[in-house]
Amino acid sequence: MTQLKFDDQFETIIEDIPTHHFWKSKDDIPPQVGEFIRQTSDNRVLMTVNGEYFCPFCFHALDDHGTCIQCKRTYHDYLGRTDSRNRILIHSLSEIPSRVSTTHYYVFDIHGKEVILYVIKEELYYYSPVPLPPENLDILDVYRSTSLSIQKAYYVEKEDAWELITKRKIHYAQIDMEEDVDLLEDYAEACYLYSENMDLLRHTVYRYSHLFDAKPYGMMISPNFGNLVYGPIYYPAFEYMMKKGFYHLAFDGGYRISYDKTMKKWLQEQTDFIQEYQLGYEEFLAFQLCRKRDFSLISFVKGYTELLEEIVKLTHLSLSRLQQYFEEQHLEQEMLIDYYDYLQFAKQLGYNLKDKKVQFPPNFQEAHDTLWLEQEMIQNPTLEKHIQELSNVLELNRYEDEQYIIFPAPSLSSLVEESEQQQNCVRHYGNRYGENDSQIYFMREKKNPHQSLITIEVRNGKIVQARTKYNDIPSDYLQQVLKRWEQTLIDVRKE
Repeated sequence: MTQLKFDDQFETIIEDIPTHHFWKSKDDIPPQVGEFIRQTSDNRVLMTVNGEYFCPFCFHALDDHGTCIQCKRTYHDYLGRTDSRNRILIHSLSEIPSRVSTTHYYVFDIHGKEVILYVIKEELYYYSPVPLPPENLDILDVYRSTSLSIQKAYYVEKEDAWELITKRKIHYAQIDMEEDVDLLEDYAEACYLYSENMDLLRHTVYRYSHLFDAKPYGMMISPNFGNLVYGPIYYPAFEYMMKKGFYHLAFDGGYRISYDKTMKKWLQEQTDFIQEYQLGYEEFLAFQLCRKRDFSLISFVKGYTELLEEIVKLTHLSLSRLQQYFEEQHLEQEMLIDYYDYLQFAKQLGYNLKDKKVQFPPNFQEAHDTLWLEQEMIQNPTLEKHIQELSNVLELNRYEDEQYIIFPAPSLSSLVEESEQQQNCVRHYGNRYGENDSQIYFMREKKNPHQSLITIEVRNGKIVQARTKYNDIPSDYLQQVLKRWEQTLIDVRKE
């Protein structure tokens, strides 16, 4: 039995889609697939941003061997990795009661030469049946539950795979599914491929892909539907990677890499390392750049390869030394963007970028802010004067009570200091502030006037945003203080 799809005039058949095998709901999911999903989900540990690991069932810590100190469950899959594979990332255990984790499972359903690829969505909920503030909540009163649903069903044909490459959009065969959705989007925290039935792909459109060779692999893959549709069918490099055992690299889009004789020779030399760590596409690019069998360094470079290539061109510095410097300065990886900006400031100001004192200042944040200020002053020599003049006028709106004070930002350097303390982007408001397009005020505790509390932006006599550190929303009480102050504001308009 097939489902006929007609054109808009209902005159011509434009698709003839098999429907008798389709899974419509979670009740149609075969037991062996359901068991795979359950086991995979149960083995995803909780990982905090500080690198602490906890059991996903009883929330106690894991020891160095991956064993829960309380319930004695053992989790091996996350050991030795610095990325988020097989982990649920949280800031802290206090976040757990409101945490929802989304995972997608890709499952091939094969009938002769017919191939249907399903996306099954799992939502994992942690919740407390009794609503309590986080500070009063006992983590042991938190419960864990899951739900499954069929998200997409795609009937795989070679012609459709080509359409996916050229147009990036294709029709889903599943009834009630949205048409013309971009299949290449990333849309889950983690994605896994069910591999127990993949031997059946040998006589289908996938016969030259060697996709079935991945059966022994741990099967966490890139969250990209297209990498399972057009990559294996149209790119010979996919087959090469599967035969070499580079499973994660293949599923992560590594087939897009250009493979000349030099690349193939280097790959042959690095085969054991790539297999051992199952490098993904971004990790492989990082490995290419640093050329060291150092997974810690690869993790440092991963995701910032192009930026680091530019940094190396500018400075000729060693990536290992840069990683060491970041560790010494306690800088997160995303600060590589600020480091690149710092080098650009230094270059524009005439500094020697090959000088080690320039490359590795004793206090990076301070050096970055100093050069940024120098550059701003050169580009706009009257900016500081305009800010100070406006600040003097805005002193009319100064607020003070028994606990708090609110005052206008007095200088460009004060915006830099506020940005550093609050970890926000107010430093980039200098020009807007100097031209009175926005007005910037600082709210502080009266007993600690030099410590940032709330950064405030005002336009036309109204607060348009007020944020605490890390751009968080102020407490209800502080918002009440801000509202009282807002009612007294004198609207200082641009001339």
